[in-house]
Amino acid sequence: MRHILPLLFIIIVTSVKGQEILRLDTEIEPHKPTFEFEGYSEFRDLMEWETFSTSNLTAQLNNNYEAINLTDGNSGTAWIEGKQDYGIDESFSFIFKNVYGINKAEISSITVLNGYSKSDKTWKENSRVKAFSVYLNNKQLFNLFLSDTINIQYLDLKKLNREIEVNANDTLKFKIKEIFAGDRFKDTAITEIELGRSY
Repeated sequence: MRHILPLLFIIIVTSVKGQEILRLDTEIEPHKPTFEFEGYSEFRDLMEWETFSTSNLTAQLNNNYEAINLTDGNSGTAWIEGKQDYGIDESFSFIFKNVYGINKAEISSITVLNGYSKSDKTWKENSRVKAFSVYLNNKQLFNLFLSDTINIQYLDLKKLNREIEVNANDTLKFKIKEIFAGDRFKDTAITEIELGRSY
């Protein structure tokens, strides 16, 4: 199994009207068509989760666009929100489950593949997320700004001393606040998101 590792990242922390903003910056390794995220399996060794969304695009041909696609390790699938516009305020959530006898765990990194990265064509035609608001149990933690790139983006929360401690039955929500418009479709997509541990 081959992992794509982040080669370079820069973390910027600022604030707007008292609200902390975390920025994801992109690695320099070119996009690969298929991959498995580093850190994905390690976190799931501690705690499982169920994935939900407020909406998703209706399945077309053999493609579905449900929230479960966010953590399937496949760059050919994506979650795409299902609203008629750009999906502002649509969200997806992780509800954590105690299946290994562990009641709490720390998320110390977030990795994102923005847009519909099945191909350069699908990535350009569909809209991408520019900013998320991130909530734990409906309490806002921070705003997360993404770059408009097909490359993997990585945020090391541990380096910021901002690890997210989650307990069984907690809900971590990512709500769309701003988008990068697609060339053809308003549909806003995220291909993958990894909740992981850094070392």
